[in-house]
Amino acid sequence: MARTDFRLTKDERKRLREAIERFEKETSAELKVVLAHRVEGDAMEYAKREFLRLGLTNTALRNAVLIAVVLNQRRVVVLGDEGIHRALPPGTWEQVVERIVSEFREGRYYHGLAGAIEELGALFARYFPYRTDDVNEIPDEILDLEGESSSEQTQKTGETEERSSEP
Repeated sequence: MARTDFRLTKDERKRLREAIERFEKETSAELKVVLAHRVEGDAMEYAKREFLRLGLTNTALRNAVLIAVVLNQRRVVVLGDEGIHRALPPGTWEQVVERIVSEFREGRYYHGLAGAIEELGALFARYFPYRTDDVNEIPDEILDLEGESSSEQTQKTGETEERSSEP
């Protein structure tokens, strides 16, 4: 992200939440977006801690994905649980990150995130179609974290696939 003026309006946040809800109604997967304003240390390690802290390894099908935007480091990290990265084609995370970053470079933060959610939804609908017994296992709201979270707690570990980018 070449720009540091990351902003989402109240309406854009509402529309992103609606995009997450659509994603989860069209797939059996779970999606979480985290906006972290200040992170000390490695952005990838932070995202891994958040993935665990948020319980994304605890979904029934192990098919949760995290999009973490680390604003002070201008990094985007995408992590998927083991059920996802076993099924998806190679290069998926790189494509998602590039889509987000290319929009962010132009200051189109909403479009970067919304486009990535839509792209993931279309892809996941093929590999993880909606099931009638599906339960929303992770809250859909966007987490906007001003500082590091309390992710220092001991967490159950799980295998994750990752990709990050520093534009």
